[in-house]
Amino acid sequence: MQNVKALLSVAFLCLAGAPVSAGDPPAAGQRPPELRVVGAGGSDVPPRSLRPAGASGSQDPAPGAASGGLADSPVLAKVKVVTTTEDLAALGREVGGEAVDVQSIARGYQDPHFVETKPSYLLKLKKANMFIQVGLELEVTWAPSLLISARNPKILPGNPGFVEASDGVEILQRTGGGADRSLGDVHPLGNPHYWLDPQNGRIIAKNIAERLALIDPEHAEAYRKNLAGFEAKLSAKEKEWDALAVAVKGIKVVTYHNSWPNFARRFGIQIVNFIEPKPGVPASPAHVHSLIQQI
Repeated sequence: MQNVKALLSVAFLCLAGAPVSAGDPPAAGQRPPELRVVGAGGSDVPPRSLRPAGASGSQDPAPGAASGGLADSPVLAKVKVVTTTEDLAALGREVGGEAVDVQSIARGYQDPHFVETKPSYLLKLKKANMFIQVGLELEVTWAPSLLISARNPKILPGNPGFVEASDGVEILQRTGGGADRSLGDVHPLGNPHYWLDPQNGRIIAKNIAERLALIDPEHAEAYRKNLAGFEAKLSAKEKEWDALAVAVKGIKVVTYHNSWPNFARRFGIQIVNFIEPKPGVPASPAHVHSLIQQI
């Protein structure tokens, strides 16, 4: 049991000390129709504006520079990154280092499926140079409306400042087609908790590094070095986690929500049931009783 706890405690991102936001509350609200956002074509993020050391006075922005971009700030402005979850924020800080200012909208203790929007979120997004989301409709109930209301074309889908973290990741449990609401809060595009496999964390970090290099080429080499450093640390930790996982390989577990398929596959754990009878549906007394009998 001690090894199980140790393994779960390092499920992912212990390198950056980020709280894991894979948990979900027992109830789930009705998902509204998906908002489809079309990015403003040809909207470029202006290059970083640098002021020589010791320069004084104001510096006029370059013609056509977008408001809220890197050119607005004097001396070595940081790239402003907003993420939907703390896990993505931790990866952004690992890759971006001192050249970025990363903020997460959802806290680690919140369910990223359902986040109550606040005016302060719009202010963050309005000033952002990059927006990173988990995707696969995890944030569909709140992120698209925030992006539209923020009126910042740089971070809309289709533009360089919008990053879908799942790009290049092997997504499990794709169902395709529309969601059958009788099955609960399902994700037809696949299970969105993919970051709980450390290997996928490596892919996410690469996605972030490449996009940072694109919108901030002056620090592209630093981003590449940070990525290499993160990958080296992650590889070392994977060896430790694999050693711990030997003791729990093949065990059967019950999880609350269907959040752990990537983690379970990575470390050889069998998920045999869920406390939720269906995703997002609270357990009935009868279902709890059946689980007790199974356990």
